[in-house]
Amino acid sequence: MSRLLQETLKTFPELARVIPPRNGKRTAPSTVLRWVLRGVPRPGGGDRVRLEAFRLGNRWMTSMEAFERFVVAQQPDAGRENAAESRTMNQRRRASDAAASELTAAGI
Repeated sequence: MSRLLQETLKTFPELARVIPPRNGKRTAPSTVLRWVLRGVPRPGGGDRVRLEAFRLGNRWMTSMEAFERFVVAQQPDAGRENAAESRTMNQRRRASDAAASELTAAGI
């Protein structure tokens, strides 16, 4: 939490105002609270990603940097050391065709 205190602090209503509207609707502060308490599923299943936050008196606080970490953690390539190493669709197809040829040659 000490990291959060050194960052650009925002209340939930302040953070909700900087998030672009979706389908013409603004993000509600209650959505930000839900991200803190329940989180969102990580791509590919498994665990959930939660927004870092803390209570200060009777209000919740987070930071822009915590929000950035929250958004990055939701990306499909989050946690990979080098996202550039992922194969393109053509590379995957060629590898699959090569493996199929090897299996056919082996009589499988």
